[in-house]
Amino acid sequence: MAAYVFQDWQKVAIIDEFTSLDFLKKYLIKHNCTVQYIKEFKHGRNAMPTIDIEEDVYEALKGMAEPFIDTPSTVLRRLLKLGKYNTGDGSNIAAPAKPASRVTLPEPETRTRHFVERVLTTEFGRDLQRRGRFTYMFENKNDLVYFQNFNSSAYDVAWYRITPAAREELQKTTRDAYLCLTVPVEQEYYLIPFTDVAQRVKQTGWQRPELEINLDRVKSTWLQLKWDVSQYKKHLSMS
Repeated sequence: MAAYVFQDWQKVAIIDEFTSLDFLKKYLIKHNCTVQYIKEFKHGRNAMPTIDIEEDVYEALKGMAEPFIDTPSTVLRRLLKLGKYNTGDGSNIAAPAKPASRVTLPEPETRTRHFVERVLTTEFGRDLQRRGRFTYMFENKNDLVYFQNFNSSAYDVAWYRITPAAREELQKTTRDAYLCLTVPVEQEYYLIPFTDVAQRVKQTGWQRPELEINLDRVKSTWLQLKWDVSQYKKHLSMS
């Protein structure tokens, strides 16, 4: 499950799972939110309810979001046709419309599942089973693999998020654990041993329980960790 809460700066970063905190600040300012209004979040004013959602719902929301602009709330607001949100200080936050240039593939979830299955078969064989409540976590007696998927070719930066629960599963296992970041539409993926991820997280001093990933696909760089991950990049032909 993922919790979205407006209370303090740390939790503002959590609700804005699709972007970094800096982008959230810029977004609020861009939409005429004053500095005073931004500070009001820190002191708990205008707090919003907390909701829990399943992993597959989160993946669906992420697929409908505009990177660096949308939050889970603005995606839902757009789907529900609720219009702008009045902040209470005279300013409004709009639910951004998806750009006309965005590429929407037919049946993206089917394409994603097919690609994940091919990666699993290619890298680990056919004996893996889905683990627990995680839609894209798989295991056998030797390996534990967690997939995050970004199925769009419209952007050079793909974005993913590893929830605290998924991160804990990968960290505590005694088997070989892997994080697999995929871009199915480009037939590419990054298969990263989670021990390498943990080491890099420690080196950079990342403190948040979730792992936020903005992946520059052109430079093969995990931007938050300033990490060149080109050595883990692979291609898989689906023809």
